[in-house]
Amino acid sequence: MSSVGEELSTLKDKISKIPNADVISCHPSLVQIKIRQTDHRQVNVCCQFPESYPSRPLLVELKSKTIADRMLEGMVKVFDQELLRISGQPQIVHLVRFVSEFLTNNPFVVCSEELNHVKHKLASEADTLKVKRKTGVILYKATQNSYFIDFRVALPDDYPNQHVRLDIKETNFPPELMTVITGHVMERLRRCVEPPLNKPTDPAFEPRPSLRVAVDYVVTECVRKYPLEKCSICELTALPHDPQSVVKDENHPQYVYRIYCGHLYHRKCIEEYLKKPPFNGGKKCVICGERVAHDKWNISPRLAEQRWAQHQARLREIDEVVDFLS
Repeated sequence: MSSVGEELSTLKDKISKIPNADVISCHPSLVQIKIRQTDHRQVNVCCQFPESYPSRPLLVELKSKTIADRMLEGMVKVFDQELLRISGQPQIVHLVRFVSEFLTNNPFVVCSEELNHVKHKLASEADTLKVKRKTGVILYKATQNSYFIDFRVALPDDYPNQHVRLDIKETNFPPELMTVITGHVMERLRRCVEPPLNKPTDPAFEPRPSLRVAVDYVVTECVRKYPLEKCSICELTALPHDPQSVVKDENHPQYVYRIYCGHLYHRKCIEEYLKKPPFNGGKKCVICGERVAHDKWNISPRLAEQRWAQHQARLREIDEVVDFLS
């Protein structure tokens, strides 16, 4: 019996002892083995025997519906190097064990394109980014001017069926602003894995990858945006250049508000803006035009103007009384 025949005769018994591995086909012309660790961390290993095997390494092809093609090509190069190392020996069982260990030790294989986006599109020279591949953890300190958010992203075993976990380690953004940022991150992550309510006519819900969603929001929509954003009323930078000078007193005129649409205003500016007419249709953000305040009563523009005039007259009466008493 040839070396190929001998290897194939015991292949099923040996593969059955490897966790999460199953033989799909076992033929001298083609051997296919499926390795499935999770719904998305799975590959089919296709092997062909070249002439003068095992002196020459196996011809290997990887197939997967959940792992990006570019990642599969990189994995094949790694496995080819490993097979060259053991040339002259039976290679299929060793290859399957190596592939299984590779999937276990590289959880980012299921989101390689998202990780590349974070590394090459989001991270700047001022940022600090560390990727711990074996544990599936990203340590990222995003910096803009003097402001930063230092956070940790952990990939769950069943990603993307479960969303990533994002924890803020340290920041010098105002606490009230960070409360809003954290809340928005958690809501975006929830929407990635939980179907919307009361929409039975929609197509069947499928979980979406959440790594890029979470990191994109924190870095692009928060760290890069807020230190540079101006209050559109006074046209001054909303946050001070020195984070140590951030106003924490809510009653202070320079206290920074983040309104519903996500833009920043100083307390004094937004209050004066909301008190000025016209009131019909609700007040809208000066920057994006989204409604930020609604009418207290459902009234006509003419009646709103009348009430504003009455209010101003009342204030003048009070001022006259104060002047008389003083």
